[in-house]
Amino acid sequence: MGSGWTRRELMRGGASALLAGGCGTTESFRPLPPEGSPDVFFITLDDLGWKTLPRYGNASIETPTIDAIADRGATFLRAFNASSSCSSSRATFATGQHVASHGVNGLVHRFPDGALSTGRPTVARTLFHHGYDTVHFGKWHASLNSPRLHGYAFNLNDDDGRTEHIEFPDKILDILDRRGDRPLYFELNFLATHLRPGGTFPNDREFEVDPDAIALLDTWTMPDWPEIRALAAAYFSQVRRVDSVLRHVFDAQDAQGRLENTLIVITSDNGAPFPGNKRTLHDRGTGTPLIVSWPDGFDGGQSIDALVSSIDIAPTLLAASDAPALETADGRSLLGRLRGDDAQGYDAAVFSAIDNHAEYTPMRSIRTDRYRLIRSYGDTPIGLGQLDDLDWARRLVYEPNQRWNDPLPAVGLYDLEADPHEQTNLAESDAHADVLMDLWDQLERHLEATDDALAGA
Repeated sequence: MGSGWTRRELMRGGASALLAGGCGTTESFRPLPPEGSPDVFFITLDDLGWKTLPRYGNASIETPTIDAIADRGATFLRAFNASSSCSSSRATFATGQHVASHGVNGLVHRFPDGALSTGRPTVARTLFHHGYDTVHFGKWHASLNSPRLHGYAFNLNDDDGRTEHIEFPDKILDILDRRGDRPLYFELNFLATHLRPGGTFPNDREFEVDPDAIALLDTWTMPDWPEIRALAAAYFSQVRRVDSVLRHVFDAQDAQGRLENTLIVITSDNGAPFPGNKRTLHDRGTGTPLIVSWPDGFDGGQSIDALVSSIDIAPTLLAASDAPALETADGRSLLGRLRGDDAQGYDAAVFSAIDNHAEYTPMRSIRTDRYRLIRSYGDTPIGLGQLDDLDWARRLVYEPNQRWNDPLPAVGLYDLEADPHEQTNLAESDAHADVLMDLWDQLERHLEATDDALAGA
């Protein structure tokens, strides 16, 4: 097995790319991972939300590449992010930790003191030391530092972490063409599905979606207005375009004879970019697609209904790579579940948190099979975010179930079996008092276990 990129090529990734990756060594001293170690592609679509993909029931668009990956792997039907804000979620992807554990509790460009520490163990740094070539493309946003300071030998963005909204596969394909024999950890974070300034998406001409031919997703809990339908169609257009980019990527991987031994994980950082979705701890805010494929590693065609959390992704990537586990991670590998030999069963609950997005809106949540409890520790409204200047959004907040400019309830309890879109708050229901107290106690124990600053508040 060869040594992968040469020292000269690594240096082209930026000033002293090896040292910037945090390895403190040279290429000649890096170990080689075990023979047959898989390539790992970790893919996020920004603001994709839970049910946006056809695999999760959206009949308004087609994503043949993602569908093919799902057919060859497993679709987790009830996966949830540890946060509903991008910086916090992306730090969880990197570390396998809850928000209180990794400390990234807000948008890092607004709250830089909470950015991911360069000394914190990450998937990329662990795999680099394990002998992988590690590459980052697209959105970063876990810190204000270059990804190269967190374990990525190559950063295909500007050093300040910026990336274009319009992503073409050229840079990605060039890396695949120039790769050596080392296995590859390639993180692809697509920004196309994030709102542009002014709260819009382009309805991409090549992948245009007709607003009159779509259905709004029930999970969004939004009225069927022409303005919302137009925005949703443009959003779907961007999903289709990312799917096309992925086709080029995996065609190239297949042409090199590597696709069968490639672990692919596709997910998102938070809910869809619509009022009451992203930045909330409801299912529509924290629920996320999670598709995992590895033909050489486990059987395809699986649909898994168990509760899983984004804290489990990092341990899964490392376990599949036979790399050392992150001792600091809060999650555990899903590989046993994917292979059908996990005797430990599934988690009975998942937890989510948010402190800051654009402003301080501290909330904590526990989600079980049937119920969700949300505790709010302040009265700042969620607001409309990037949609705040749009006329239709300012009209929307007068709808009975869209009061996102009003203070949040201190406690929200929702029966997901009877009320899957969380429209009826049962916190003051005498019939649910025992449920509320049980979930309250479980959530408080979780906050204490993770040294959350709001434990006991």
